Amino acid sequence: MDKIAVAKWTIGLTAKIGVASIVGGIVANNVGADTTFQKVTVYVGSFVLADMLQDKTQEHVDEKVDAAVQWLAGLQDDQKLDNEYKSNR
Repeated sequence: MDKIAVAKWTIGLTAKIGVASIVGGIVANNVGADTTFQKVTVYVGSFVLADMLQDKTQEHVDEKVDAAVQWLAGLQDDQKLDNEYKSNR
């Protein structure tokens, strides 16, 4: 696994844990479930919602990490051009 993949995985995992906590908190504080059936359906629904949001979160993290890598590569290219210019003077 390369460094970029490790960064994506680490950031994504951290963000997904946060998403699951937020969804769980929202459901716990706003959804009343009295019967066993309601408790099961609320739990399953919150699990599915958290899973959907986690997938989107990972996509977002991947896009942002890729953008950061491209930006840093551009900085390195600019630095190389500056060094070449200075050495040719």
